[in-house]
Amino acid sequence: MAALQRAARAEAPVVPALLGTDPSERVLVLEHLDQQRPSSDWIVDYPAALARLHATAGPKDGGLLARWLGPDEADVASFLRLARALEAPVTPRVSDELHDLVQRLGQAAGHALLHGDPCPGNPTH
Repeated sequence: MAALQRAARAEAPVVPALLGTDPSERVLVLEHLDQQRPSSDWIVDYPAALARLHATAGPKDGGLLARWLGPDEADVASFLRLARALEAPVTPRVSDELHDLVQRLGQAAGHALLHGDPCPGNPTH
């Protein structure tokens, strides 16, 4: 519910409107949206909608939304094992870059409302 309320702040809608809730029944009532075919500019519209979604949360929302937990060292190890199992070349530079990326992501500051699975098959609007 908190994420839907934050997402509703976007200048152009990125989620259906939250019309009502019943927390005791764990029910959300959302605006009905008719299914539409993507526009010819969907490849531009989609990332623009994601950017609007990400911009809807700010510092005052700290603690209201679940904290994003990015990849960690176990994810790096798992990815490297998979690459080796697939016989993909894994140079020391690849491993170093992945470890550095995990470290940078762990230090990232800021507040954003993130889509959990951003791909065109899982739309934000």
